[in-house]
Amino acid sequence: MKTTEVLTNFFANIPHNCTRISDWYNSNMEVQINVAPCGGEMEKMGVYSDDVQPYKWYNVRIPKNANSDPIDNDSNLAYPLDQYVDAIGMTGWDWKNKKSIRFGFDYDSIVGHAAGVGVSDSDLELVKEKAFGIPEVLILKSTGGAGLHLYLECDPDDLPDTATHTEHAALALAALKDLSMRVGFDFHSHLDVGGSNMWVWARKMTVDNQGLTVIKDNVTDGGHHAYYIPPENWKDYVDVVKGKRSRPRTQGVSDEDQGVIDEQAKSRKEVELDREHERLIADLHVVSPESTTAWLQDQQLLQTHTAALKKVFDEKEYKGVFDTLSQGNDPTKPNCFGYPREGGGWRFIRFGRGTNEAKPWSKSEDGWTYCYFNELMSLDTVSMFYQGTEDDKGGFVFASETQAMQAAKSLGTTIDIPVELQGRDIIFRKHRDGRLKVEVERRSRANEDLNIVGWIKKGKIWYKIFSNDKDEDQVLARTQVNIELLDKYVRAVVTNEYKDDDWAILHVDKVWMPNSKDNARTILATTPFSQEVSEALATALHNAWVKVNLPFQPEYPGGRRWNKDGAQLKYKPADLEPDEQPQHPHWDLILNHVGKDLDEYLPEDKWCYDNNILTGYDYLLCWITSMIKSPFQSLPYLFFHGEQGSGKSIFHEAINLLMTKGVVRADQALTSPSGFNGELAGAILCVVEEKNISEHPDAYNRLKEWVTATEFSIHSKFKQVVMRDNTTHWVHMANETSGCPIFPGDTRIVSINVSPFKKGTEIPTPDLLELLRKEAPHFMVTLNRFNVPESNGRLKLSVIATASKQQQAEANRNPLESFIDERCVYVPGKSVLFETFYEKFEEQLAQTDKGPWTKRRVTLTLPMTMPTGLVGSSNQRSIGNLMLKDDYDNLGELPETTTQKYVRVNRSLLLRDLTKEELYG
Repeated sequence: MKTTEVLTNFFANIPHNCTRISDWYNSNMEVQINVAPCGGEMEKMGVYSDDVQPYKWYNVRIPKNANSDPIDNDSNLAYPLDQYVDAIGMTGWDWKNKKSIRFGFDYDSIVGHAAGVGVSDSDLELVKEKAFGIPEVLILKSTGGAGLHLYLECDPDDLPDTATHTEHAALALAALKDLSMRVGFDFHSHLDVGGSNMWVWARKMTVDNQGLTVIKDNVTDGGHHAYYIPPENWKDYVDVVKGKRSRPRTQGVSDEDQGVIDEQAKSRKEVELDREHERLIADLHVVSPESTTAWLQDQQLLQTHTAALKKVFDEKEYKGVFDTLSQGNDPTKPNCFGYPREGGGWRFIRFGRGTNEAKPWSKSEDGWTYCYFNELMSLDTVSMFYQGTEDDKGGFVFASETQAMQAAKSLGTTIDIPVELQGRDIIFRKHRDGRLKVEVERRSRANEDLNIVGWIKKGKIWYKIFSNDKDEDQVLARTQVNIELLDKYVRAVVTNEYKDDDWAILHVDKVWMPNSKDNARTILATTPFSQEVSEALATALHNAWVKVNLPFQPEYPGGRRWNKDGAQLKYKPADLEPDEQPQHPHWDLILNHVGKDLDEYLPEDKWCYDNNILTGYDYLLCWITSMIKSPFQSLPYLFFHGEQGSGKSIFHEAINLLMTKGVVRADQALTSPSGFNGELAGAILCVVEEKNISEHPDAYNRLKEWVTATEFSIHSKFKQVVMRDNTTHWVHMANETSGCPIFPGDTRIVSINVSPFKKGTEIPTPDLLELLRKEAPHFMVTLNRFNVPESNGRLKLSVIATASKQQQAEANRNPLESFIDERCVYVPGKSVLFETFYEKFEEQLAQTDKGPWTKRRVTLTLPMTMPTGLVGSSNQRSIGNLMLKDDYDNLGELPETTTQKYVRVNRSLLLRDLTKEELYG
């Protein structure tokens, strides 16, 4: 029977928490089937078999080539679906009719998971709260019941045409951005999956967890659906979905203009729209409805027409001055874009380099025409706009009171010229404290006898200093520094905590060099800012770049953050169809070889078994994927040991091929007596190669901290100690098992024995590395497709207890640990006299250990679960929750459930009830 027929029957007969969802399926829908291993061996990704069944079971994706030219690959299903299926999903795309019916967004919950996994509980509640305010949104519980699935459904009578799965995904992304703008909430930043496959049935969906039940319907009280109408520009998101652009193109913009928009979006501070910004957008729509005005959320810019801005400025109350040469003959075609600035102002830029404009507009040194809107302007800009003439002392001379009063108003000040002083030149100057100084010439000595209130007579002039009407800054700097141009020469840099860090100067080789403020000043003296060096330095400081470490993210993630030293991936994923299998046999060879020792232990680990991590290949692939996709999430410390030439080192050498930086030798950081660890700043993969760190007393404590800490201190030689986010992940290669300190109870280290290659199968390292480079784009596809399971602890992956780890821990046990393990039993609510315990312990100590193992040392070394103190009225010191094995064996039957344990209170041991977790696990 064809797969689509099997699916139709499956949905018609399988129990479902929401039949409305199961009714969504028909043979036209793009669909994904994922199967479970069910005890079989994986032949390749998503394909399993065993020695019992004559068939294989495998994942299915219909159609083939969905991203380009969809092909109907519906065929007979070779296995019983209900026996092997793990989950079934749909994208909501009708691939046969090339229509988008619906699209969904998955918000996974962090409940019960490690930090950094999924969406936090508070964020999930906020997503739900905001989505409840949108009529078109259908909200379901996720398949497991803890997260949310949001859906938008299109009008069946007017479905959008989408030629490929890529266009369908672009439509979904555009819709999500549209919803974000409508309710003022960024749905995208909380998103786990959007516009792609959404599970509509899963084995983990149960009646108890209520997976995929409706939380909020998109059906109105009258029984009508609230269908979603997509934004007109949704196709602009196609390149974003393809990974060619981080933001959609701006409509009607040339490639050159698009370039400047993209460049400025990287370096600009993101300013949240305030009431003044929103007022301008509303006024533009009301005063000039014929003009195309749009706030573009992704680019954080306002696209409009200068003629519309002129209308608004003339009819409404806005600060500063504004004019344009444009007649607005085609107002539907925007000719400028503006970025919001702090305080309600804007910086508008004309499309097209070198465009001529009216007086308030300026041309930057790199040729772009710009002006400021709704801001108090600089003295020179306003004065020249109102026909002021600059004199030889930096003042501006006005021939009429009207022009002077208009100029002053644009500077935020109301001035009055006394009748006695009218009809003569008026001069504006900037007072030393920033206020406006107005001067009027004295015409004759007769004026010396005038008494004009508020005006001061001095030499040949009368003058008065005017304050701003609203106590704002009187005037801006004499010239406003073009921050975009300044960024191309000099940058002030601060740390993520906004502490002083450095200055950066662009070298002639286009490389940014750390430098001093004095050298920045010297450089600026040779640039277009040579006449305003102090203002340029002040502007750079006020707009300092924040240095961040965001591995595998863009160098400029936005908001004037500079990911200058962040590691990047060298290879882009190969352009494969969703159902096309990537080919990387030599990567597979390495992961299978170095991970082979884990194969027998992984099925015994509950987390690994539940998440189909059943081979060493799976585990190491999951480890690498997590390191790249979630670099801030902690991973187990991998200790590879085996004889020389067994191929241990190729694991980290292969990973090094994928990154531009971030793979470092960390031997010295673990063993340095001085504690210097500067090499760990920005490190992603820390390699310990053929170093016996067990011989260094501080190494294990450092290892414990750095493997799990969310942040730690970086101590570089001759530099101040600083705190940095932890992006380190650790691998250790050694010939001997004693090279890594593993102690009983360790919860960080996975010890993996690597066997030698079979004789004659070795590939020379240079040849193998070259093969790995060629296969890297395909391997990147596998990493992208691999879904790292949700964590159940502080580390992203489970820590596996291999035989070699147990042996190493046994060898490192101290005498007290050995005695407790061999001669004692942990029994909550029971106790043993300390003197009796110590006497038995001392009997088995070697003569050389009896001196060091004093009673005090034993007391301090006992596990926290075995407290010492006085029990009852005997006033004798005892150890709680412990029995000697001989006493335990002679005790006979214990109660089936022990409900109490001893805890220390002051100097005594008291019985307390066990918690539910302690009782039931």
